[in-house]
Amino acid sequence: MKSPFKFLDPYTAKDKRVFFGRERETEELHQKLMMTSLLLVYGLSGAGKTSLVRCGLAKRFRGPDWYPLYIRREEDVNQAVHRVLEEKAGAVDGDHYQADLEKIYEQLNSGGEEA
Repeated sequence: MKSPFKFLDPYTAKDKRVFFGRERETEELHQKLMMTSLLLVYGLSGAGKTSLVRCGLAKRFRGPDWYPLYIRREEDVNQAVHRVLEEKAGAVDGDHYQADLEKIYEQLNSGGEEA
């Protein structure tokens, strides 16, 4: 039997069925996300943020209700956000986050890319 523990590697969506032990944190994030359409999870490297979101929180949603965007801070968090949005939306001129988000939304609702 293969061990479910990944040590320092983050759990991914494929690991949802073996991910356990973060029920309280998952519930807190889920409650916060029900109050807003955007949730920032921020913390020290290695704290388990990625695993918590990709496995714990992702278990709570199905289909189009769940579309996470994973953004690493890097040197300039604004550029990192813009780059991820452009990658998902396709090239959109300038720093127009709203236009990028609208294009992503349109793609999802037209049967395009899935999360």
